Amino acid sequence: MPRAPHFRTLIVLTEGSTHAEFLAGALTVLRPHLVPYVRFLDYFNNRPEGGPGALVKWVKAFAAAGIGNQ
Repeated sequence: MPRAPHFRTLIVLTEGSTHAEFLAGALTVLRPHLVPYVRFLDYFNNRPEGGPGALVKWVKAFAAAGIGNQ
């Protein structure tokens, strides 16, 4: 019996809520089977800082924490 591959959740960082909303919507339409494996920052409930400067901070923080799916 073939073994199922192990999937990790992919974290997608965007500059803001509009980018996250559009990308999530496109993923739902074009690749619905991948939706459970992709996460975007929750700009609506948690209100993280947005913009290009904040995105750079997120990337640096994730890299410093050793996040595996760069």
